[in-house]
Amino acid sequence: MDLSFDQKLMGLWKKDQKLASMGIAINKLVTFHGMALNIYQDNEMKQALRSLNPCGLDSNIYVSVEELIPIEQNIIEKFSDLFISKVSHGWK
Repeated sequence: MDLSFDQKLMGLWKKDQKLASMGIAINKLVTFHGMALNIYQDNEMKQALRSLNPCGLDSNIYVSVEELIPIEQNIIEKFSDLFISKVSHGWK
């Protein structure tokens, strides 16, 4: 799968479709940060995005991994375990 990273519109992209978003903001000396990875197709989430236009982008830009490739049923558990082990590696 040909994926790219867009530094201006932080996230993980497959051509013109966005799979993951990352962000940081500072407001009154308080920092906010977050990350979202769209694994499963979620029609309710797509409806919510239509009213938000996150990052000023059209909601049709957002896509899930499941819409692009077949995935295993228990992929969330495997991904969560691997992600947490990689992220927390530096904190041990």
